[in-house]
Amino acid sequence: MKAGSLVMRNTFITDNGGGEDFKYGGGGLVTDVTTIDVSHSTIVDNRSPNGADSIACIQMQAGMPRTVRNSIIARKIDSQNPSVLCPNLKVWNTLTDGGEDKGEGNEKWSTEDILGLLKPEKVLGVYRIIDAEAAAMVEGIAARLAEDPRTDFEGDPRPLDDGSPDTPGADVFAP
Repeated sequence: MKAGSLVMRNTFITDNGGGEDFKYGGGGLVTDVTTIDVSHSTIVDNRSPNGADSIACIQMQAGMPRTVRNSIIARKIDSQNPSVLCPNLKVWNTLTDGGEDKGEGNEKWSTEDILGLLKPEKVLGVYRIIDAEAAAMVEGIAARLAEDPRTDFEGDPRPLDDGSPDTPGADVFAP
């Protein structure tokens, strides 16, 4: 994204990558002078040949709000790149394999552990929580705010009370 605003809810950005000829790396989300407001999204299994695999900010402009909340962020397992490289990005209540600059309520796990909780449906780009045990492990990392989505990406319900523990990412496990 070159400029403007990005608002993203219940979204998957998965399994992306580019070759050495990609100007900005070709990872998951690459932005320039852009405001970012992401919640309940899953940004995983992306790779950049040179830069951040999941979220990269090319330029920063003072006062430009950039937040990620209640999400899951992880690079490809065999990557040595940082998952996030975005100065002044505030990450809140997110399961991440690293790179969060500021924020609270985050849990940092290994890339392998995060991706081990998810079952990729690569044809669709959807990475679902694999089972009830995995769902219990991540429940409560996210915290609901009044403006948050009432359901996950496919309509499974999320908690409705402000401040309630919630599941990070775009998918809520539904047996």
